[in-house]
Amino acid sequence: MAATGIPTAPMTGSRGCSGDGFALSLHAAKTLQMEKEISTINRAYISILPKQPFYDWANSIFKDSTPLTAADMEAMAFAIHDDFAVKDLSTVVKRHAPFIFEMELFGVCTDPDQWPQDRSWQRFTEWFSYHVGSMVWDLVPELPLAHDEEP
Repeated sequence: MAATGIPTAPMTGSRGCSGDGFALSLHAAKTLQMEKEISTINRAYISILPKQPFYDWANSIFKDSTPLTAADMEAMAFAIHDDFAVKDLSTVVKRHAPFIFEMELFGVCTDPDQWPQDRSWQRFTEWFSYHVGSMVWDLVPELPLAHDEEP
């Protein structure tokens, strides 16, 4: 933390990224400061990325459309309680997997009759990769957090 109260980049030495011509000197790292103070939100998150079987299903539903690929999709993030402490993070994801699976399917096709019947944990892990993170940083603290209202 700099004397201004603004966090500085935590660097311990000079490191260069091979091949890209970028190098950050120790002096520059010590003086690098963030433009604004940011804080965390009292949530953890589950980040979901579809795998090829998801794209195969989506493309089978809309055969006449341009095929979906990994480049077309963005990760989905789901905010969860930040008070978990488990060795196996899959237990955190398993708790929410049925809902997440259906949200991902709904994002492609709103007709549940077109969804795969097998939406088990095993199928979930075949169709999606996931990551659990314990900190959510608010990079736009000037905007108030808002929840969508139900119609």
